[in-house]
Formats: sequence, C-alpha cells, structure tokens
Amino acid sequence: MKHAIVVVALLTFADGASSCSLSTSREFRVNRPLKEAQGADRILVKSLNFVPSMGGGTSCDGLGLLSIELEGKGVNTATMRKMGYFLRPKSGVVDEKLFPRHAIAPFVSASNSVSVSWGWSRATPTQDGEYHWVLELVPVTKQGTLMPGTEFCASSDNWCSSWAPAR
Repeated sequence: MKHAIVVVALLTFADGASSCSLSTSREFRVNRPLKEAQGADRILVKSLNFVPSMGGGTSCDGLGLLSIELEGKGVNTATMRKMGYFLRPKSGVVDEKLFPRHAIAPFVSASNSVSVSWGWSRATPTQDGEYHWVLELVPVTKQGTLMPGTEFCASSDNWCSSWAPAR
C-alpha cells in the first residue's frame, strides 16, 4: 500500500528488554445518535495491507495490523478526512473483540490519501491455520449519519480471490 502510512515503533527500555507498539487510528467521537443516510455516495476500499500475525522471534510476535486506503465514490477527499469509520467483522473472525466498537479516525498522508488502520494482539486463525476475514467499513459523520457500508475481504492466503461481496 504505497500511500498508507503504517508505523511500527519498537521501544527499547534501559534494561535491554523491548516491546512492540503499533500506531493505529485514534478514536473518532460522534456527537449525536446514529442514523442511516440514503443515497449512492460511498467510500470504498482502494487497497489494503493485512498482516494477521507478525512472527520471526521479535517482540512484535503475535501482533497484527490492518491498514486500509480509502477511495470516495461521490465523496471528496476533504469530506472523507472529516469522517470516522466503523470497522465491523462480518465473518471468519474468531475473536470479534479484536475490533473496536467505536469509530476510528483516518490518517491523511502527504499525498492527500486517506486511510485507517487497526492493530491487535494474538488473533486466532481458522482450523486450517489461515485467516479468512470478511469485514465491513462503515463511514460516519460527527453528527451520527452512517453512510452505506462496504464489505471487503482480508486473508492470509489467496482465499479472497474467490470471494465476492454480498449483494
């Protein structure tokens, strides 16, 4: 994902031990009760970076990250920057508690692309050892207006190549 900014910061402590921390989207506060919007305007997933579980014997073992670059259909970048985004598991996620219940705020890159990211620790794979997640991205305004959601797929193998969104 060339425009999304994903930062993995390793923090080293004085005693030589280290821990790993992911920089992800912060909470986006909605000021009013949620209500559904009508219309064809949508925010789509332009590209994504999915790392379900880091390995390699580092202090980041088990940490996962999903970073999503967004694209507007009938929505300009300035509007997308002012919105929050719910990231909701639809299927395949064993531990739904990995995802926030609140909306998350976007990052805006130097090239003006808009993205969101979320990290977790210790996601559980399916019985075959893979991750086959169907998720929904739901934009929300500060006033609580929910735009239509967009389903997308994230997997640790080629499973998404045979997946089609529900109609």
